[in-house]
Formats: sequence, C-alpha cells, structure tokens
Amino acid sequence: MLLCTDYEMTAYWLKMPGVEHYFPQTTLAKDGFAHELSIYEQLQEHPHPGICEYKGCVVVDGYVQAIALKLHQCDLVEGVEQGLPFDPIGIFNRVEAAVTHLHSLGLAHNDLNPNNILLDVNYNAVIIDLETCLPEGCLPILKYGTPGWSGNWTHSAFKNDRVALERIQLYLKGKYNPESEQMDLKL
Repeated sequence: MLLCTDYEMTAYWLKMPGVEHYFPQTTLAKDGFAHELSIYEQLQEHPHPGICEYKGCVVVDGYVQAIALKLHQCDLVEGVEQGLPFDPIGIFNRVEAAVTHLHSLGLAHNDLNPNNILLDVNYNAVIIDLETCLPEGCLPILKYGTPGWSGNWTHSAFKNDRVALERIQLYLKGKYNPESEQMDLKL
C-alpha cells in the first residue's frame, strides 16, 4: 500500500468516504470504500492511461482515511456543458480502451457514466469510481449503477459496461439523454 506525503498531495484529489461510512450499521458502505481501494491497489500492477492514476492512500492511526487520485480539470458532463473543445471520438476511444483493459483483467466497471469520466487540461479521459468494479459474474454488486447509464444490475458483467459504452458514445454525439430513458433497464 502506497502512502502519500504532504508534498505529493498538491496535485491529487482525495476521495474520502462520506460521514455515513463511519456508522457501524453501514458496513456495506465501508466495504465499498475498502473494495475500491483494493481495486486501485490491484491496478498498480496493471496500470492503464485511461484509468485514473492512483497515488496511494492517506492513513491516520492505522486507518485509511482517503484514496489519493490524480487531480483532473473536470468530469465529462462538465466538459460537455462548458463546451470544451475536446475530441469526442478520442475521448470515447480512450474510455473504451480502459474498459477493455479492465475486462482483460477479468473485471467489469459496472457504473460507467459521464460523471465517472474525468478530463485533464489536455482533454485526455480517464475512468474513476471503481467501487462497483468486480470480477465478471460476481454477485452481488455492492452499489447499483447510475440510473439511465448502468441500470440496476445485480451481478457484475462485461455486458453492463458495453451497454454503458454505447450510451456514452451516443451522449458524446448529442443523441442520448438519460432523463428521457426508462429507468428500469433490464439486460
């Protein structure tokens, strides 16, 4: 497990569990945070430029307080809303390559959506939010995906990511609005 110094923290975003993660009755939330940390640790051995760079974690008194990830300019939703001059095909290809990399490791993201795609100042895309990233076929998913993007699937599957990728591609073309889709999407 990597530990970050104060100097290293200036270029990184700290993902911390919400206050609800600290109550004993919410072990599912704590398990999700611990699981995400384990996925980032696993990806240290198999990095990909389309997956957000993990720099370690912040440990206080023996407890993980935060996951340190490389800081980015904005998420894809903000980039679209601001009209940033990014290449939609390049964004999609990079996200698709990152997902293909996860699949090659036997993992499905299970919650791909524009809020989980970050852009840096050069408009390079990376995927984040790996708390639902699990091996193919794994039951149950700790947290449901985002309505309109990932549905409410009960098990981890590459198919979940392929459906989300299709929707992201349409979104980048201005042809998909999750608000207009039926929220109970079944695969």
